[in-house]
Amino acid sequence: MAQSSTLEERLLAEDAAVLADAARREGESTRGAILFYQEHLTCRKCHEYGEESSPLGPDLTRLEKEISDVFLVESILDPSKEILEGYEPIVV
Repeated sequence: MAQSSTLEERLLAEDAAVLADAARREGESTRGAILFYQEHLTCRKCHEYGEESSPLGPDLTRLEKEISDVFLVESILDPSKEILEGYEPIVV
């Protein structure tokens, strides 16, 4: 009997281009926003924006033109895979 895998494991096993294509066809921004604000996913810790916030990650509401949907999918599934210039970790 095969062990069942988690959703995360199944998504990581998928080709990011296939997932990006599915997101373009079937994705819903409202569902994405709901996920973004889930406390246990911690997206807001790095991507929070507001008058007094100091984000550690890029503003996801204003992406650079060279950022592809495939890059976004990869970054969601493996946030540390590729860090954009200017958002590298700093050790003090």
